[in-house]
Amino acid sequence: MTRSPVPPHPPGAVWLEPGNGGVVLHLRGEVDAATVARWEQDRPSTGTDGTAQGVVVAVDASAAAFLNSTGVALLVRETDAHRRAGGRPELRNPSRAVLQVLRLTGMAGLFDVVTD
Repeated sequence: MTRSPVPPHPPGAVWLEPGNGGVVLHLRGEVDAATVARWEQDRPSTGTDGTAQGVVVAVDASAAAFLNSTGVALLVRETDAHRRAGGRPELRNPSRAVLQVLRLTGMAGLFDVVTD
């Protein structure tokens, strides 16, 4: 029996979109050191209308296939202002792999996990 190759995860991407009550951080594909490095280099400081982006109040992880410790640090850092202001960021529709990494690192408790 010949094993079929494991398909590669899609390249990672991170972006911001306006959401209800603040900004939503979106994750797609492999959120690893390379993805985070690109994000940190390209992260917009202002929105398309020229105003400040605002506070990240939620993370949409529905399209994330992989998250490593660098990605975990990104989520904690990007949602820190919301926690300091007394909020609790949402983690929306995380894959099993993403949720497992957050649990293993002890960071899952920083988020309200929301699934549709």
